[in-house]
Amino acid sequence: EFFQVTEGVNWLEFENLVNLDNPDSEAHLDALLGCHDRSIRVIRNGECISNLGVDVNVTSLGCYDKNSLREGPKRVVFGTSSGTVAMLRIDQDGAGMHGWAIPQPKAKNRGAVNVMTFSDISKDGVDDIVVGWEDGSIEVLGFDMNPDSPQTQFSANLEESVSSLAVGRVSNAEFDEIVCVGFSGKVTSYTNE
Repeated sequence: EFFQVTEGVNWLEFENLVNLDNPDSEAHLDALLGCHDRSIRVIRNGECISNLGVDVNVTSLGCYDKNSLREGPKRVVFGTSSGTVAMLRIDQDGAGMHGWAIPQPKAKNRGAVNVMTFSDISKDGVDDIVVGWEDGSIEVLGFDMNPDSPQTQFSANLEESVSSLAVGRVSNAEFDEIVCVGFSGKVTSYTNE
């Protein structure tokens, strides 16, 4: 199957929007494209089944309900070139509905959202959103204070653009760490120990 986007794709994620009984089935993976033309496209079997408009260029995205068997629309969290982190609910037909949005604070100019991932760092049973920005800012956004919109639970700054980040158990088998890679290749780790 082939699909071409002439405007440019900034981020690609695969998600099972249809087959809730078998989340590992590659036969039903849809491609979610974060595009340079201010849209998120849902591609199924080589065809664009949905073109969801957003306010500015999408620079990163991920499915908050990745491989989840929960009923209803999947929650797709995305970051933009203006630094906003927001959420869309996308149903199995590709239709989307805007959810919460956290605009960049006016006092800060963090630049674009470069990367994000999801992990239960706060150990409250709900995944947190870990975000890395162009200016080196890193934040953990959690839902423990407000289940409808995430709040900042941790923040730090690498002093250089965040190129990549991941969450896992690296130096201690009992505590998660956020491992960040900066633009120059510097690796930094933050732990919840």
